[in-house]
Amino acid sequence: MSNFRTPVQGDTVIGTLRDGDDPGARPMCVLMGILQASIRGGPSGHLPFLVRELRAQGVEVWEESYGNALGSIGWAARLMQILKTIREMRAAQARRTFDIVQLNTSFDIKALTRDLLVVSALRHQGQKIVLKFHGSEAGLISTVNPFLRLMIKMLLSKVHAAGVLSQEERSNFVEAGFDASKIVIVKNILDPSMYRPDPGFRQRSGLSPDIPVLLYAARFIPGKGVLDAVRACGELSGRGVDVVLICAGDGPEKEAAEQEAQRLGIGSRVRFPGFLPEEEMRELYANATLLVFPTFYDEGFPMVVFQSVAAGLPVITTRRRGAADYLREPDNCLWTEPHNPAMLADKVQELLKSPALRTSMSSANRTLARGFSAETVAGEFVALYRRLVTPHGLCPAEQITAPAEQSSDLQK
Repeated sequence: MSNFRTPVQGDTVIGTLRDGDDPGARPMCVLMGILQASIRGGPSGHLPFLVRELRAQGVEVWEESYGNALGSIGWAARLMQILKTIREMRAAQARRTFDIVQLNTSFDIKALTRDLLVVSALRHQGQKIVLKFHGSEAGLISTVNPFLRLMIKMLLSKVHAAGVLSQEERSNFVEAGFDASKIVIVKNILDPSMYRPDPGFRQRSGLSPDIPVLLYAARFIPGKGVLDAVRACGELSGRGVDVVLICAGDGPEKEAAEQEAQRLGIGSRVRFPGFLPEEEMRELYANATLLVFPTFYDEGFPMVVFQSVAAGLPVITTRRRGAADYLREPDNCLWTEPHNPAMLADKVQELLKSPALRTSMSSANRTLARGFSAETVAGEFVALYRRLVTPHGLCPAEQITAPAEQSSDLQK
């Protein structure tokens, strides 16, 4: 999938940094392990924006496929895919000299095995290795299993920076005793221009013009709260509050959610369109009344929340990880609790009764989203890369700005 070619002269790569070079004197060259576009979820939609903007800022990026739907294959097939990934990454390194190798991954047991094998097998060319985690399992970080703990220690000893998406995740690593100087907070990219309200949306969707549309979007797995969203809709129906809930996505809990809607007698008020492509999801974000996302899943920067922010959609969610870092109540959201459909219904009613609050929240969310522009986020990655390739490495005093401070600055 590589689509960039570094100029070469014989066997010598031109335009990359080597020991002793001034990091500002030559274009930086990055080998980017990027998720395949066929893999569903926020990271595969975010990374192309990052790569494009890095190139716009003068970074030479070479892409290699990294990651797959590991849950759908057996261990033998998984091992074969890991070996294929290692061959391709090493082949890329044989053709070019890179300053940075960035692997976009997650922090779970399956990815840990893959990442450790791949990082251990990379050619040692003096490049700095960056892991960007799009999510992390708190239980794995704090594990007392000596074998898993050894694997984590080995992986982190081989990389120069590990990017996480929330202060909570960083604190989890630090409290578990891992090297704090390597754990940095990074962001995902948001593009508010991609979310445009459409006056014809309701008519095309068979929705009456005045009924509130609640949006829930996620992979339907335990922890994402789809059943809580359906039950909150049932609670609202019992209170005489008329809404439509659109649950976009699929997964193992979809059938249970559909059955719960029927059991509560709200089957006509809850829609399950299944997995939708990004273009259709952007239409939902731009035209819904508000987002309901009662998640309790370990994800650093839930893209459903931040895509809603970019669209100017009022948000009701749980105070977790990236949401807790960047959102403020009532400026950007209302907080709810997991496993509490009645509380979620209360928050929905509070927002529906206050058009002024919805309007101010929408405006504040669009303002907040500007701090996650492609230019800003890619610039922060470039700054991280340059600190890593300088002779003194990462400066602990510079390595992190508290997200809460960033959020406050953005909203001043």
